[in-house]
Amino acid sequence: MEMAEIVKRRNYFPVFALTAALAFGSATGCQKGRTEVPPFFPAAKAPNYEGLVSAVWVKALIDFHQPNLQSPRTPTYRNNHFVILEASWANIDKAEDYRRGHIPGAIHLNTDELENGFPRWKLRPERELQQVIGQHGITPQTTVIVYGQQLVAAARVWWVLKYAGVADVRLLDGGFEMWEALGYPRETVLQTPVPVAFEARVNSNLLATTGYVRSNLESQRLWLADARSEAEFKGNKSGYQYLDCKGRIPTSIAIGNADDRSALYTRRDGRLRDPAEVDALWRERGMVATKQTGSFDREVIFYCGGGWRSSLAFFYAWLLGYQNVRNYSDGWSGWSTVYVPDPAVHGGTPRVAAAANGQSHHHRSEISVSIGQRNSWWVVLGSCWSGFSTGRPTFGVRPRAAHPNRNAVSADSETFRRQKRPCEWHHFSSPVVRACSHAMSLLLGDEIFRGM
Repeated sequence: MEMAEIVKRRNYFPVFALTAALAFGSATGCQKGRTEVPPFFPAAKAPNYEGLVSAVWVKALIDFHQPNLQSPRTPTYRNNHFVILEASWANIDKAEDYRRGHIPGAIHLNTDELENGFPRWKLRPERELQQVIGQHGITPQTTVIVYGQQLVAAARVWWVLKYAGVADVRLLDGGFEMWEALGYPRETVLQTPVPVAFEARVNSNLLATTGYVRSNLESQRLWLADARSEAEFKGNKSGYQYLDCKGRIPTSIAIGNADDRSALYTRRDGRLRDPAEVDALWRERGMVATKQTGSFDREVIFYCGGGWRSSLAFFYAWLLGYQNVRNYSDGWSGWSTVYVPDPAVHGGTPRVAAAANGQSHHHRSEISVSIGQRNSWWVVLGSCWSGFSTGRPTFGVRPRAAHPNRNAVSADSETFRRQKRPCEWHHFSSPVVRACSHAMSLLLGDEIFRGM
């Protein structure tokens, strides 16, 4: 008897059809012994392929939890509680992408909640991150699927969750556009998460701090992979209006711009590239793995301006199974600029004005940001940590003419009351500067001042 007739007679056709769709919509099943995978799924042959999922996989996951549907358990799903996150840069009342429509049941996550606000935009301390994650109904055992209009935003949230201790985090390939392209339903209900307690040990091996980068810079044991644009790498621009210093960390390798709009790490339709293509790009730039499987010949630290683009590069490395990789979340911003409280200025973090290209606050780009009039209680400490040949941070004492041939070229220094002073901060390491550095570290408790 024909298989189709058997399925029809036993009324198993919905189950059979869904199983077939899963087989062709996502690279699932056991990694070993897999003989046939759909060529259009980019991570099909990657060691950690399950970290990238298709819209078909997500739809099957949702259907599996519907009591009125006899759907099979989604392959690679561990039968845990699951949460779908739509990640974008806006509060729920201004999250336009989410409010227009989202995957049914999806919860909005404002990426601002993971960072410490204007003008620093640095990663929050681990306990604060875990509190935010718990407020979105996520425990360390929850399966989380992340998507967003900006792939770098979704990748950023994926990395933060992994770092904070969530074991099973997936990235939706193609995002909401692919979901709708397959004809799946959208929802406009604003979902309210149920807060839960979140307790886990952070995966500190995924994070590189400024102190870690600085202490290993001259060791010849790591590669600094710069995922910014060529103009940023060469010091022609900082990439952010709120960031003045221009240049790169000494010894950095340019691995290409990982921003969505560059279409180097993504396809034009918003889907990921084959990780093998990205791996080949890295090899061309000198980041090779010849000694053992699953490791680069040196530890690789990805960085960009503030951790978004580098998170996407890190995700590719994770898919490929590389273990000796970290994300320098604070990136060029953390390396080049330090902020200290300015009690003379008062007020909260203001709204960011609409950008010149028509994008608003929640469409923050790692390439350019249009900032309106703002007040802040933070002031840039007069320094551009460039390092030059020694890899040590510079400490500014007087303005001088710029030297474009150096590794890091600074721009204006400002107080965020919009008072600018052209300068370049030059390197020296006198006992006086080291003493001042030590005093600042004791005063502020910030590791960036130590080890000068």
